[in-house]
Amino acid sequence: PQPDVINRLLDEEGRRHARALGQAIRLACDLSGRAPQLLAGARLAIDDGTLTLTPADGYADMLLGEQTRRRLKSLADTLDLVCGD
Repeated sequence: PQPDVINRLLDEEGRRHARALGQAIRLACDLSGRAPQLLAGARLAIDDGTLTLTPADGYADMLLGEQTRRRLKSLADTLDLVCGD
């Protein structure tokens, strides 16, 4: 959609929420490889202002690639959180 249409439909807070939702979905796609059962191998949590992605045992190499880290950082920034490692 055109930015002016989005601006008419959503206020700044709504746009921020929409961005965060989109970023969270992209992160989930990276984590799952579009295979939903792989999402069980990761835990996303907010604690004391920090967004942290914790892989289950044996999943770190698969889940914590550079693209996933960038997406996690983008999501944390949008939510005004610190990105935990």
